[in-house]
Amino acid sequence: MLVTVLRWCTLAAFLGWFLVYWRGGADATRSLLASLRERNYPDAAAMTLIGLMMFLVGLGGLAGTLGWLPCPSSVLFPALGLPLVLAGIAGMVYARHTLGRFWTAEAAVAADHRIVDRGPYGIVRHPIYSFVLVMYPGLALAFPNGWVVLAALLAMAGYIVKTKLEDDYLAVHLPGYAAYRRRVCWRLIPFVW
Repeated sequence: MLVTVLRWCTLAAFLGWFLVYWRGGADATRSLLASLRERNYPDAAAMTLIGLMMFLVGLGGLAGTLGWLPCPSSVLFPALGLPLVLAGIAGMVYARHTLGRFWTAEAAVAADHRIVDRGPYGIVRHPIYSFVLVMYPGLALAFPNGWVVLAALLAMAGYIVKTKLEDDYLAVHLPGYAAYRRRVCWRLIPFVW
């Protein structure tokens, strides 16, 4: 019973994040189309991979919760997974709020764009993605079936590639980004990478 409750809570948090943070996919679709218009195909490919894996994680989580896919019945996995999912979502929301109107899912620079180096952006250059790397392992723990674990790993790989693409894009298109990159040398994980 507790396992099922924890899994439903995890699934609700993930779906709530999708509906609120991504406005049900509208922001992601807009960003994907913007990347395609700009002929930024690597960014569009990374966003497509991430979106597909997000869908598979949600579907696999639902199937695991309903018992359609095998998941271990131990309470340990979802008890560890739910706090990671909640921490990851909270961190993403905080980092996005810190970035403010300069946030976009696609690699883009506004006409009046400036570098945000306060809060989590003073520690790592891509804190939203850092918190994604907290959320997806939590989802894999909460729904430990092959489908969700593989989709979570592929989504994480997509986000890691996206950090490289965004770093390269911003270094070319955002004045001062090269200096910011030297000042905040960690891309995703403080003191590691």
